[in-house]
Amino acid sequence: MTLENNVPVLYVEVKKAIYKLLESALLFYKKLRKDVEDIGFKVNPYDPCVANMQVFDKQLTITWHIDDMKVSHQYSNVVDLFVDWVKYKYEDISKVKVSRGKIHDYLGVQLDYS
Repeated sequence: MTLENNVPVLYVEVKKAIYKLLESALLFYKKLRKDVEDIGFKVNPYDPCVANMQVFDKQLTITWHIDDMKVSHQYSNVVDLFVDWVKYKYEDISKVKVSRGKIHDYLGVQLDYS
């Protein structure tokens, strides 16, 4: 904490990105939602950042926050196909990074499926 022109100012260092551009986040949300609905996903009416779709009689679920996404399905090849679709749709915007395995960092939370 310091004083600048008699006004208290607090400087902090953050270790992860802070998503503060509300308008760009909203525009991306609308685009992503439309894109996933166009391929057959149904967005959850209680949580608009969760969508589901039946693939091979099993549920494919995606959850997202801004540009972080978690995808799950019983069959890994279904997840592979979805990842390929995401890369096709969005790789020109940003490099798509994929994490596989039993432990993941999602939105600053460590998910351990072991």
